[in-house]
Amino acid sequence: MPVLKFRVERLKEVLPELPFRKLLEMLQRIKGEIEEVTNEYVEVEFEVDRPDLYTCEGIARYLKGLIGKELGAPKYELYSTPYRVYVEKVPTRPYIAAFVVENVRIDNTFFEELIQLQEKLHISLGGKRRRVAIGLHDLERLPSKTLYYRFVEVDTVRFKPLYTNATMSLR
Repeated sequence: MPVLKFRVERLKEVLPELPFRKLLEMLQRIKGEIEEVTNEYVEVEFEVDRPDLYTCEGIARYLKGLIGKELGAPKYELYSTPYRVYVEKVPTRPYIAAFVVENVRIDNTFFEELIQLQEKLHISLGGKRRRVAIGLHDLERLPSKTLYYRFVEVDTVRFKPLYTNATMSLR
């Protein structure tokens, strides 16, 4: 089962209506096993079948529903994008989904949380990336609005992960 690490300040930010002790109690009520609590972080273990609780926003959405503050799924505006993904046959992962998210402020804390979500999904539902692999990309750094999903040999592609200067291979 995945153990997730959340910043205390971030949890308080997304759930200002709950005193911190009450928040910890409610995490246990929703089957979150508290592993460790410090002044900076809370580590919580959740079941594999609850990826909706792998982020502070997911926890906040669930707990706000329990206390009757916000009910139902959030509504998102969907619209067409100028980005196009062309898909070739990829036997190892024959499916792809893609979407563009705009107008979201991503600071270091939120970025850490996104990377943690990505890694926990890779490990749990993704079968250590055998079934699912997730990529996060900065649209401003893409060379084109035309993207290709195709099979490549792992040693033929090199890339720089977000917010790093290191170049990596797909291996």
